[in-house]
Amino acid sequence: MDILARVYTYKEYWLATALTAVAIPLGHAFTLGEFDASIIWPAAGVSLGFLIGRFERRMLLHIGAGLVLGYAFSLFLIQGVELPRLIFQVLLSALSGMISALVGAYLIARNPESARLEICWLSLKAVLSGFLAFTLLNSVLGNTGLLLLGAVETEAFIESLFVWAAGDFFSLLVFAMPIALAIWMDPLPDRYGTTRELLLYVGFGFLTMLFFNQNIPFLTYDAHNFLYLPVVIFVARRFSYRAFIVNTTIFLTAMALFPPFTLEIGYFRYTFGVNLFLILIVTTFFAVRFISHAIEQRQRGLYEKKHRREQLVEAVERLFSLSMQMEVSDEEQREDQARNLFHIIYRFFSRIDYGACLIRTEDEVRFIDAVGYDIEHLNSIRFNIESWILNLDEPVHIENAEERLQESLKEEYSTYDERNPRIKESILMSVKLTEEISCEMSFDIAQNSTARIDAFMLDYFQSMQLFLNSFYETETAALEHDRMRSSLVQSALRTIDLYDDYTRRHSEDVAALAEPLARAAGYTPERARELYWAGIVHDIGKLGVDPDIVKKAGEFTLAEYEAMQAHPKLGADLLGDATILSRIAQSVLHHHERPDGEGYPEGLKGEEIPKEAAVLSVAEAVATMAREQSYARKLSKEEILHELETYSGTQFDADIAAHAITLIKQGLLDQFYR
Repeated sequence: MDILARVYTYKEYWLATALTAVAIPLGHAFTLGEFDASIIWPAAGVSLGFLIGRFERRMLLHIGAGLVLGYAFSLFLIQGVELPRLIFQVLLSALSGMISALVGAYLIARNPESARLEICWLSLKAVLSGFLAFTLLNSVLGNTGLLLLGAVETEAFIESLFVWAAGDFFSLLVFAMPIALAIWMDPLPDRYGTTRELLLYVGFGFLTMLFFNQNIPFLTYDAHNFLYLPVVIFVARRFSYRAFIVNTTIFLTAMALFPPFTLEIGYFRYTFGVNLFLILIVTTFFAVRFISHAIEQRQRGLYEKKHRREQLVEAVERLFSLSMQMEVSDEEQREDQARNLFHIIYRFFSRIDYGACLIRTEDEVRFIDAVGYDIEHLNSIRFNIESWILNLDEPVHIENAEERLQESLKEEYSTYDERNPRIKESILMSVKLTEEISCEMSFDIAQNSTARIDAFMLDYFQSMQLFLNSFYETETAALEHDRMRSSLVQSALRTIDLYDDYTRRHSEDVAALAEPLARAAGYTPERARELYWAGIVHDIGKLGVDPDIVKKAGEFTLAEYEAMQAHPKLGADLLGDATILSRIAQSVLHHHERPDGEGYPEGLKGEEIPKEAAVLSVAEAVATMAREQSYARKLSKEEILHELETYSGTQFDADIAAHAITLIKQGLLDQFYR
């Protein structure tokens, strides 16, 4: 049982061994009987693809084992090479393949953060350099070894060198990237998915045999190979990279068993007839795959944006509640705060499937909440829980999460596996609630999910952890609570990256001007403080507007202007859903209204406009004029005073404009001109 469990845990490594071994005799089938070099060598693409996907020593060892097994089987049983040449040829060929794969993978995978992006595009320069290095090294090392063993005649060395390099390069194009992407992106299929894939392989195999068996009149590979294109498009749209790899292997196997060409047509025509068609298939697959992926990414991004907008209000409201409870030092209250934090963070990303939260005190370590896990079982196992108490300075991305669990749980893993879900990736983070109490959280993606933890998510968690730890340090210092709530909400807006840089800075400027302007207009400190919050979130409705419109530097088209005019209503609708923020929703709704009725969204006039909205309108106009804009220069204080005086009673409420003029003369805008 333990052996089977370990094999399952390291299934990708064993699969690399098996596929590399199978690829050797398949490649030897394309040597045409005259060359030791093959016109396509699948082992090259298989070995490099697995090593790119898992650039680890263990993977290199498994690939080496596959090369040794494959060469031994093919050379001894198929080609009849005798001892002792067999041993030397196997070892030399396997060694050249391992060295070439290692060098090629290093050039591609040495900097995965810059090479692999969210949709798994790779740096073209890195891929080409890795492919060329593999091709040249493997060809030179392999052929030199065969020449020393007498397996290649001296006069055929150059031709063999060329054919070997071409066969490797075509194989890399066909196999390497699909295998690497399958490792990175393909989920494990469930029972339904496995059935679908098996039916696909059976159907594809049947179609391929119809083409290659040459027993059906008028149905030949030469005349009808274009029929593969709709099949490839279907696979790219509906199936995984894994399905493409298997179908390509079926195709090459059928071609090896029933070659559609003969050598009489010319060697190079044979070579390019096979390889160019495969390149067409690969190009079609990747084009359809990436276009589909881009569409899905956009749709998922829109959904994610909508989801995060919905969660924003709840998060801010709950964070407000947390900040008002900071004077409580009871341990039970701290646990409640930890649970709240855990759920706030968990709900921001829809792609996160599971999560767990544990709390550490001086006396114990204990799970206090979980999503998807059996929390009672987690607390009962008593596995090496100390190894999970990391007190992290920044979040950690765990890519092989299930393997890490198995290594930590050891013999108890089987019991754990029966009662808890399997995961493929995790983000771990720590929050220090007090000097004695810390909270450790894990946010996990299911093993069969297609979602991944990307750089954007990592940035989010890093900002969130830094903010939360800073916040609790501030709380421990017992600073004034209202200012903590100010820091809290502003940091939350920064953390979740809902505003672009300009909008975020502009919102903080408006908030900083709205509060003193409201006080000057006679509002109570509490009402003035509400207008501070209104300034912070007054442009939150821009989240519902196309970012390209929001960031546009030039003049708006009519359609773009109408889209921008919708943002006050969108913001008010969003804020109005939360009781704690509903009081400022009306100010946000009407902050672009004008006394002359030329404003939006409702075209209110004069006294119809709420005074709070008038305060916000003046604060926003002044904040805009006091900063450099992409469409307008920064105005001097004298020019701003002139604008307020000129448009008092038309664009700006006359009373509020008068207060603004007085405050500016007293130094309200000094911070903008230092």
